[in-house]
This record gives sequence, C-alpha cells and structure tokens, in this order.
Amino acid sequence: MGWSQERIANALHTSVPTLRRYYFSVLKTRAIQRDRFDAWQIERAMDLAAAGNVGAMRLLDRLVEKNDARVAAVRMARSDVVERDEPIGKKEAARRAAERAVDASIWGDDLKPGVPN
Repeated sequence: MGWSQERIANALHTSVPTLRRYYFSVLKTRAIQRDRFDAWQIERAMDLAAAGNVGAMRLLDRLVEKNDARVAAVRMARSDVVERDEPIGKKEAARRAAERAVDASIWGDDLKPGVPN
C-alpha cells in the first residue's frame, strides 16, 4: 500500500532492522504485490459490473482512470529522462535557447530569420 518500512515495522510490533532481516523478500516484492492487488481489484470490479452492480461500474471507472493517470505519469517521467540524458554542447544549448525565445516572443515574425517585414 506504499507504506514506509518504519510504518510496516510499527504495525508488526518490531524494529526496522528486524523487519529488513526477516522480511527482506517480502519488502523486495512489495511493488509487484501492489500491482497484483490492483489487478485483483480491477478483476473483481469487472465481475461485479458484468453482473449489473452499478456501484462496481463506478468503481471500475475510477480504477481505470487511476490506472490511466499512472501510465501517463510513467510515460512523462520516461520522456523527461530521455531529454535530460542527452548531452549537448554550449553552442547547441544557445541555439535551442534562441529558438525557444523566438517561438515564445511577443515580437511575432520580426525575429524569425528569412521572414520579410
């Protein structure tokens, strides 16, 4: 459920080092378990919605929206990483900054090269 190790240890009435020592395999797979839980929830909601449960239909809509938002966030994070990982030189950085300034300027076409006044 996204709990910190400290919160899990408190719930089990143990210390964090003891939690890490005896539950390391569970802690290692907690992201996988979260995905399995989400899949189970969606599957259960689909079954109930197919049986005509209106509340399950609403829940299924929320779960799908939540999943879509999570997928979009992952895609955006990946696109940010690609842009940051690309090393560029000083001249290229200056050229890109100039292009952004021209595109976002209030001068219109006055600053764009090759455009007659």
